[in-house]
Amino acid sequence: MRSDFALIAIHEMTAAHTAEAERARQDARDSKQPRELVRWAGAVDAYAAELAAVGETLTPETKVDISIGHDNSVYLNIAGTPVMVGTPRARDQSGFERRIIEQFCAAYRCDDFADDLVPEEVYTHAAGQPPSWSFSQYAGPACSTADGLELQFQTMQDLGRKREICTRLVAELNRLLAAIVTETGAGVRIDWNRLEIRGDPNAGQQHVVLNGQGGILQLALPGLAAAPDFLRQSLPWVAARAKGEGYHLVLLNADTLVAPLLYP
Repeated sequence: MRSDFALIAIHEMTAAHTAEAERARQDARDSKQPRELVRWAGAVDAYAAELAAVGETLTPETKVDISIGHDNSVYLNIAGTPVMVGTPRARDQSGFERRIIEQFCAAYRCDDFADDLVPEEVYTHAAGQPPSWSFSQYAGPACSTADGLELQFQTMQDLGRKREICTRLVAELNRLLAAIVTETGAGVRIDWNRLEIRGDPNAGQQHVVLNGQGGILQLALPGLAAAPDFLRQSLPWVAARAKGEGYHLVLLNADTLVAPLLYP
């Protein structure tokens, strides 16, 4: 069953990335600066080819592990090769996932697996605004959320890994935000100049220092703990969102900020 699920997911991902590459090539024909779009199409095509190659190795005997991240993303590990299940365009994610589910459930009785199903709204509340992935001829790849946080990358290298990292960091920021809202509602003062995350990123939980009066939270924030510069530059967005205010924050040097996660 796991091999069949993985094969369906890989086929859908390959088709989605191939279609994205074709869209980029079509846009390049009408663009005054087509070079970046052509490069983007080439990078997406290359990833689609990698996915297709992984799919060709799948057999009923292939070891496949399936896990769900804190942000509700699905991760495959196919004979040691990690793959995050997703599309190049986040707004298409729901339809993409639905196609996978429909194909899988046509072969297996999905009702048998639904006893412990967690309602979707629980995940939506926990993860906050999911990030989207975009690219234009005027800027590099960008990971952004609907509530104002944007990570601008300078290069298209390791696009799949960057997408995974961005999704993970956004989910952790929203987890931190939810905890801070709870604490401030209980009367705890947040000193944004002192806020930091301490602890081993490989440990189960980290310590979040909220102020200089001993205010500490324990949360699972390994990505933020490993990328302190990213956390520091993201705090104005977190502070504004904690007050219920809108805030648009663009991090132009995302490659550098997430480097500890990208190149551990």
